Amino acid sequence: MQWSGWINFGITSALFAGFIVAVVHYYNPKIKKTVEEPKYRMLDDDEDNAAAQRGTTKNDTEK
Repeated sequence: MQWSGWINFGITSALFAGFIVAVVHYYNPKIKKTVEEPKYRMLDDDEDNAAAQRGTTKNDTEK
């Protein structure tokens, strides 16, 4: 095999390993709360903003 083949193989392997590390890190149950918290905070902000545009409060829409 030529050097260019080994270089391509090494780069591909490194990208694959990085992808696996990112997936394992993201789906780790220990950090799930930390990862999901900003999503729920953004959803709550969207509800507050939508209620403000309608001229109601969040509590009015939940009743």
